[in-house]
Amino acid sequence: MGAQAMPIDPKMVKWQDAPIDESKIEWDTAKEKPVETSFLERQRNGLATAPINAYLGIKQFFGGLDPIEENILAQNKAAEKDAPVASLVSNVGMLAPTLFIPGANTITGAGVVSAANGLIQPVEGEQTLGNIAKGKTINTAIGGAVGSAGQFGANKAADFFTKKLADKTAEMTAAQTRNSMRDAVLKEGQSAGYVVPQSQVQPTFMSNRLESIGGKAAVKQEATVRNQEVTNALTRKALGLSDDFPISQTALDGIRKTSGKAYQEVASLNPQAAADLEALKVARNEATGWFTAYNRSARPDDLAKAKAARELSDQLEKTLETHAKQAGREELIPDLVSARKQIAKTYTVERALNKSTGEVSAPVLGRMLDKGKPLSDGLDTIAKFNQAFPQVSRPAAMTQTPGVSFAEPLTAGMAGLAGQALTGNPLGLMAAGLPLLRGPARSLALSKGAAQNYGVGALTRGGAKLSPELMGLLARSGLPLTGGLLAAE
Repeated sequence: MGAQAMPIDPKMVKWQDAPIDESKIEWDTAKEKPVETSFLERQRNGLATAPINAYLGIKQFFGGLDPIEENILAQNKAAEKDAPVASLVSNVGMLAPTLFIPGANTITGAGVVSAANGLIQPVEGEQTLGNIAKGKTINTAIGGAVGSAGQFGANKAADFFTKKLADKTAEMTAAQTRNSMRDAVLKEGQSAGYVVPQSQVQPTFMSNRLESIGGKAAVKQEATVRNQEVTNALTRKALGLSDDFPISQTALDGIRKTSGKAYQEVASLNPQAAADLEALKVARNEATGWFTAYNRSARPDDLAKAKAARELSDQLEKTLETHAKQAGREELIPDLVSARKQIAKTYTVERALNKSTGEVSAPVLGRMLDKGKPLSDGLDTIAKFNQAFPQVSRPAAMTQTPGVSFAEPLTAGMAGLAGQALTGNPLGLMAAGLPLLRGPARSLALSKGAAQNYGVGALTRGGAKLSPELMGLLARSGLPLTGGLLAAE
């Protein structure tokens, strides 16, 4: 038998001299990672787009672009997409000098300038004379139309923002005038320590959300409780009491006794002065009694008797001053006036005092001021604040404790169960703590003083500052980035 041929294993064949045709080799470009550029590099490239476009576009007047220039054009277009803001700045810089050309900022002039800008834009695609001519014709037409339309729109926008700014400014000025008295009370009250929710002054989106989280009713309740402490503090200061001294009937009687020494000196001048002093005491007591009765009953007869007693006490005050003058003791009059003022404040406070809690009612003082009762030394601040913001200056004894609600623990339980169900994890139970944010939200809502903003919105102010010329320039400069300039293929 002849020898049998053995099969050839291709793996064992060693090719040494066979030529390699590199054009037949296929590279797996999908596995090649693109080179990433940094943010600053992209902005730098974007700032160079306008002059590069102008250079390439003008060069096309003298012939098509070579392959290298086409590659540059493609890269430049990519840079415009990667950094549109920087590219817009680049275009603005290129067209900014045209603002100083006479007539360039009219609708017709803007169309001519924009048409010229379209004419010098480079045309992509085949670099044949016909294709370039076609592309530049399209770009010129679109540029002219968009430039005129952009300037027309800029003129209208400028008129709109200017009118809106004037209207809004007039509206805010009128509102400031209307609210001047309330704003003055707000400022005075906040200086004394009073707090007001923003929703009662000028609601905003954020303030409403914050108060909603804290609970609008609870925010008012907390403000009321805080403001009661301020009312009590102002009253102590008006009476000359220390910060830790309770406001009680005993304290008021003590002030009257101390201030009454000036009256005793006048009463000692003669028997008639002593009799007038006793009559004054009776008149004061009757005035206080009838005013207290009127606060409970609101009967006109009680109010008339209270006013009559007060008028009598005022007459007797003047009579005592006359006794001092006739006796040649005019130096007693200033002490008498000071004592009369201090004693009058004790009777004013007594009418507003809750004798069981030692708290002073701001609404009572507010009604007294409304009826013409002269108040001073901080009592007037209390009264005016109550008239301006009655919802947060009611007596604390009539206000529920903020944050005490059956709904809160119920909401906490439901939030915890929902959190666990959504996450499928015991950590979801932490959602039960969300209702605990209501307390901090209330504190935050009242931490910053509420204020009325009479300023005009930034958009309106900014729009009014943009001249129609500048807005028209922005419209023309953004044209190459919008895809409005077409390239013939």
